[in-house]
Amino acid sequence: MAASAVESSSQSHETRGQGDAEEKHPQPAAATAAGGAGGGVEIRAAKRFKLSARFADSEGTEDEDEDEDEYKSWIVSIHNDQCRQYDPKQRRFNSYRTFVGHAATPELLKHLDEDATIGPERRPLDALTEQELVESPYVLHVKILESDIGFPINLFGTVLIREHLKCVYIFRRDRDDCQLIKSSGEILNLIAPYVGPTDESIDFEINLKIRGNMGESNDRIFSKGFTEAPETSNSGQTKRVLLSSWLSTLELAYTTAHFTVQVAIGINILKGSSNFLGIIKACGTKNEGDAVLYDSEVSGTRIALGDDGSIALSRNVVVLHVDEMLLLKFFVYDDDMISKSAPIILTLGHNDESFNIEQGSYKLRVKLDWTKINLLGNIN
Repeated sequence: MAASAVESSSQSHETRGQGDAEEKHPQPAAATAAGGAGGGVEIRAAKRFKLSARFADSEGTEDEDEDEDEYKSWIVSIHNDQCRQYDPKQRRFNSYRTFVGHAATPELLKHLDEDATIGPERRPLDALTEQELVESPYVLHVKILESDIGFPINLFGTVLIREHLKCVYIFRRDRDDCQLIKSSGEILNLIAPYVGPTDESIDFEINLKIRGNMGESNDRIFSKGFTEAPETSNSGQTKRVLLSSWLSTLELAYTTAHFTVQVAIGINILKGSSNFLGIIKACGTKNEGDAVLYDSEVSGTRIALGDDGSIALSRNVVVLHVDEMLLLKFFVYDDDMISKSAPIILTLGHNDESFNIEQGSYKLRVKLDWTKINLLGNIN
């Protein structure tokens, strides 16, 4: 993919319409023929390619090996067809999941809904070699640019990154834990994966719904699709990808850093109210965009402190170039949630691990844990 400083593409991806759209635009034949449980698909595929002898004879002939390859390719093709729906905004069938190449096997498809797992144990920075400093993207925000039905809306669903076919969730809410979006330009309250994706390019999969007022039958698809974030050689610059689908247009902003490390952030209140009202942001000294770690105004944010005085950060991991310093920005509201104090901006390096600061009526303790990027486990 071409390298660029700021990538802006408008892709929309595939889903199937509701109501009349479903009747006017039926699923492709390959997808509908494959309906039902996965086992039924495999049985029909086995019959089609006459593979019963292969299953009985593990040795197999050369012709049977070719049949097996064709069978596996056909199963993967069915999967890709089933991951297409009619998008009424784009007026065409689009894919809503990462395309699985024909080198994949039916066994790999079973892992597509699994969370990515932590790989090798993290190591401190002073123990790292240059070969262990990987390239890693870091998502800054997912912004709601347009809603075709206006505002406010209650959103739930998922936004994830594909890593080794598994899922790294950056937004994940069920129907009973919606985020209220009041106007255009608001961002989703992202969660930080406990590990950082390590591929040079990343695939976003979005599946967001609007909660209906009259039960689940009135829920509506707001955004559903798949889009690839282009690779770039410009470390630290913000890239943006647009996804226009169903009832919305979203902006996904991310940055890619080469030779990266990660810092885990923990913040405790030593003195002050039992609720923390404010905003905490972070970025690297070479980055153009902030990641929001905490915002008490976002619906669903837990503002009450933990038993140990800890602030429940929605994101607690930041990815940086190994030569970058971390910028932490604190904005604190008064109890009336009207006035906001002047921000405190801290510039922190690898040797900064624990320190206290005062902001407004609060005294806070900040703890930093600098390590290499956690690699994600491959599918077995």
